Amino acid sequence: MNTRLQVEHPVTEEITGVDLVEWQLKVAAGQALPIASQEDIPPPNGHAIEARVYAENPNRGFLPSTGTLLRHREPSSREGVRVDTGVREGGEVTMYYDPMISKLIVWGEDRAAALRRLDDALANYEIAGVQSNLQFLKLTAGHPAFVAGGVSTGFLDEHGPGLLDKLRKPAPLDVRALAAFAVLAKEDGRVAGSGDLWQKTGFRSYGQAAAGIHLVDADAVDGGTEPEHAQEPIRVVRERNGAYRFSGAGFFGEQGEGQDIVVNGSLNEDGDLIADVNGRQYHCRAVVTIHSTDVREGAEVILSIAGGAAEGTEDGNGCRSSWRFTVPVEEYKAASSLGGGAATISAPMPGKVIAIKVGEGDSVSAGDPVVVLEAMKMEQVLAAPANAVVGSIFCSEGEQVADGTTLVALAAGEEEEASGGAGGAVAA
Repeated sequence: MNTRLQVEHPVTEEITGVDLVEWQLKVAAGQALPIASQEDIPPPNGHAIEARVYAENPNRGFLPSTGTLLRHREPSSREGVRVDTGVREGGEVTMYYDPMISKLIVWGEDRAAALRRLDDALANYEIAGVQSNLQFLKLTAGHPAFVAGGVSTGFLDEHGPGLLDKLRKPAPLDVRALAAFAVLAKEDGRVAGSGDLWQKTGFRSYGQAAAGIHLVDADAVDGGTEPEHAQEPIRVVRERNGAYRFSGAGFFGEQGEGQDIVVNGSLNEDGDLIADVNGRQYHCRAVVTIHSTDVREGAEVILSIAGGAAEGTEDGNGCRSSWRFTVPVEEYKAASSLGGGAATISAPMPGKVIAIKVGEGDSVSAGDPVVVLEAMKMEQVLAAPANAVVGSIFCSEGEQVADGTTLVALAAGEEEEASGGAGGAVAA
């Protein structure tokens, strides 16, 4: 027989009060089980649910996300809430092991009570440095079909696209404003320990003069739903009373000239943010971290609002409660089109190059496989983003590469140059 415990064993333990791991160790030590038969196991009591928190990106086919856990805070263990984890803040999520961060197990007198505890516990996680499936789990737990029960293995096939649409919805203006306030408060020394960050990003304080900050909505970008205007810097003016006034096309779009949002408040070192946004009061969490190992991202900010209760968002169980933004380094310019004559194909995650499908000088069409990458028992085919000519190949078969490593450089083909078309590195 297979003596391995299933990863869901805590659910059984929560509803029966039986410690299956203890029993397994006793049997391994030659001791007898404390029960004589299956009938001696206590009958199920209440309802338990387990959610597996992973370092992965739902917007990119749930690809694992590797890196340093710059922030890792779990919901506090209490009655009906259990967290089993094997990581700690400052640790590394590598490509060599399963990227599971923790298992969250909740118990309630019935399914509704368990779901309420699940929703609350997921909202009290803080993970930065790697991407996670936290908000996807939260949206899933609140979906009417999941709440009703009777969920099958076909749940994601049927409801997954709709859940991803919710995840990819651009953040409301108030959320963007609060995240921008947190980043600027750190930059301006209103929160201790922020000095080194801006040596990376090149952003500087300009007193009362207008300056700019580029805030990237990570889920919207990965999901392809970020509005075009959001790619422009947000205009910032520091008011005499310490408030920040945000305006411009980077915030409101082309039709927003003359509009602004004013934010004032306080942010402490632990991430507690109390702020006023155009007269609306918020008490939320804003965790600003530095990506010292990835020059493409000068900083990351996780903005969390209990219950997702922000202007322009839904409220209640199962609603989104956290958003992730990045502040790119100004000097870093990712090639996103062949219209300028060149583009690159980069590794979407750390892995091993197992096949190179092209040679230097080859012509490729949009969608043609270029490089095959293997990581965490999965193969990723990296395809040409548009018609192009292979310029340089910077990797070799069998080589281990890091996330973001440039693998192949492409030059625009004749048809692409004539049309001035655009494209970017993609994974198929």
